[in-house]
Amino acid sequence: PTTVGTATISATVGGAAIAQTASVQLLPGQVSVSRSTVAASDLVVRADGSSKASIFVKLKDDYDHPLAGKRVMLQATGGRSVIDQVYGLTDQDGLVTFAVSNTAAENVTYFAKDEASGLALDQTVSITFTYDQPPNIKLQAGPVTPTFGSVTVTVTASVYGQFNRVSSIKWAAGSRAVTYFDKQGTEIADHRFTVQENGMYSVFVADTAGNANVSLIEVKNIVPMSGNADLAGWQLAGLGGTVKFDFNPGIANYTVDVSHAVYGLKMTLIPSDVYSAVYVNGSQVTGNGMTSEYSLVTGKNTFEVKVKAQNGSVKTYTLSVIRSAASTDSGSGGSDSGSDSSSGSTSPSSAANPPSQPAPSNSLAIWINDKKVSGIATLQVDANGAKSVEAVLDADTLKKVLDSLSAAAKTNLAVSIEDEAGKVTLRIPGKAVTLLAEKADALTLKTRQGQYRLPLAELTRKESDWTNDAEVQLTIELDKGKAISGLRDAANKGGFQLAADPVHFTVQVVRHGEKREISGFSRYVERILYLPKDSAGKASTVVVWDGKLGARPVPTKFTKVDGQQAAVIHSLTNSAYVPVSKTSNLTDIQGHWAAAEIGGMNSQMIVDGVDESRFAPEAEITRAELAALLARAMGLPKAGDQAGFPDVSETSWYSGAVAAVKAYGIMDGLGEGTFGPDRKVSRQEAIVTLVRALRLADADSAASHGAGQADLTVYADRDQIGGWASDAIRTAIDAGLVNGYGNELRPQKSLTRAETAVLIYRMLLQAGFIDG
Repeated sequence: PTTVGTATISATVGGAAIAQTASVQLLPGQVSVSRSTVAASDLVVRADGSSKASIFVKLKDDYDHPLAGKRVMLQATGGRSVIDQVYGLTDQDGLVTFAVSNTAAENVTYFAKDEASGLALDQTVSITFTYDQPPNIKLQAGPVTPTFGSVTVTVTASVYGQFNRVSSIKWAAGSRAVTYFDKQGTEIADHRFTVQENGMYSVFVADTAGNANVSLIEVKNIVPMSGNADLAGWQLAGLGGTVKFDFNPGIANYTVDVSHAVYGLKMTLIPSDVYSAVYVNGSQVTGNGMTSEYSLVTGKNTFEVKVKAQNGSVKTYTLSVIRSAASTDSGSGGSDSGSDSSSGSTSPSSAANPPSQPAPSNSLAIWINDKKVSGIATLQVDANGAKSVEAVLDADTLKKVLDSLSAAAKTNLAVSIEDEAGKVTLRIPGKAVTLLAEKADALTLKTRQGQYRLPLAELTRKESDWTNDAEVQLTIELDKGKAISGLRDAANKGGFQLAADPVHFTVQVVRHGEKREISGFSRYVERILYLPKDSAGKASTVVVWDGKLGARPVPTKFTKVDGQQAAVIHSLTNSAYVPVSKTSNLTDIQGHWAAAEIGGMNSQMIVDGVDESRFAPEAEITRAELAALLARAMGLPKAGDQAGFPDVSETSWYSGAVAAVKAYGIMDGLGEGTFGPDRKVSRQEAIVTLVRALRLADADSAASHGAGQADLTVYADRDQIGGWASDAIRTAIDAGLVNGYGNELRPQKSLTRAETAVLIYRMLLQAGFIDG
């Protein structure tokens, strides 16, 4: 056995169990000098006699069982260092901690011995004591709970001295000394690195004053991924008749014969491992749930089912469904109609429709959640061959669908129109709007171009009287011509390239034949643009295009949606949206600690340089620059040029941004009624604006409900925090937007352009508006 604990031993004779059993206590083994570890909190310590490093000794046996209650002795190979307590007793995790300090500048190597056996552990740790103050390093791993994936280690580094800066951050696997990183180690550009395996990792930080430090972190929560690619269950449901199918987990290939009355089928595929992915003919389906309908043609229909395990291994199953030909007998007594619940026959061209309900040639079936609905959508083709779809979601159809759903809580209703069309319009009569608002929180329109998720409160907030003389029209339309010319000119001037055609999202209220567009919303509304295959990976952000106001960026997150590369957009307005590509050409951020965040947000059109090639990262930011940054980061629509401050001219480059951040409650004026566009911004001022922006981004987040819980008394300069800023600072600390400088917050310190860019980057990540 290799597991510590109590084992029960029993025996049988001739198949009969002996009544008496015996219990055996399985204990850890002896100390393993090779498996036990020695590590330190810091590998460089100031030689002032009071600064200390912690040395962690963990005793294990040959199977990594911790050894508790063992007396351990720590020794140094030489030097003048002081070990506070030479002996220590291991705790239940086999861990004992020692503290060491020094008044001499020297390198000291420490080793540990198990007192009982006298064995010295193989691992040692060397600490450099220096009269200079090394960089301070804080490491945070995430997630901390067991995970099948990777673990990201976030590095927070601070240096001593007003004009000192971090010059290099590296990491390496294993416990490494400072000198190791002279020629080795991997540079970290964005203050974080990701590991795939458990173990000890070293992080090296150097500053411009020539000081360096190494800190260690142990990752031990990565769980190996499963290689189980088996199916545990496979069921078939016939449409138009029954399908006999017996699944055996040990058999991979099947052939099933069905009558002609069976015009389609659905599958339920249950993977043995809950983390496996299941695909049917290349498209992913939901495990443990019923798939959508698969139409059957007369003759052989082949289905290839692949199960992909967590570790990437794949197992393939095949199913051949042989659908018999239609009966040649006349009347209703044909061979295909005798015992089947769906009598009659269907020709191959209409196999996807039940035989008793042939669909009109221009009628389409759509999906409302997982319910297939026919007869409410039509396809139109104009003289130029352009296709459009119009669906009417009337109250009767809506009630039938809602009645079939769970009534436990409000739901999100999704209307999916899968047919190819350049324009899709969903019409909802007034009575259906009222019913929808009572039963659902949001309505999502899904098309080939993308998705539009509309919170229904945005409709009821603007209109209260919904009768059948009014209706709502939601439209998603691909624009291949109307906006292109002006947009191309804007792209050339703005230094970006179009990565796909624009897509229009509109909401209109039609009453007595008059249309009124709802162009703005009180909260962010989510839209999704599916990216063409040739532009996936090229687009860096999405812009809103308006022929009069031009292009402005909107918060964009790139991810996969329904198996397709997509841009997830959050915006406060309707308009035309287009994926674009922009390459950062800022030359003065190379090697800067914030280069990754600045360069990324420059390509996302959030941050601009002071000229075409310079960002000036260490310049102190002004209130006008902060307003412009926040307006672009949040995708705020133009609120006019009248900012309402005497010191903000209508002709100034920042007037529109100041008006926007004021209109949305992100920034206020100063006490004397002015805005102070050239005034420098303190940390606490910036934090207040960022928390306001975060609350605007997500009205349901923790940041929107009261003050944070962070304890400000742990910071030595807490008395410098303004009363007007304390709640926001607590919220920002809780949300991970800001970190202190050791035991200081420095609330009145002026922010640089680089520090501001990083704070906005963290805020957008926290809001889920961008991908990291």
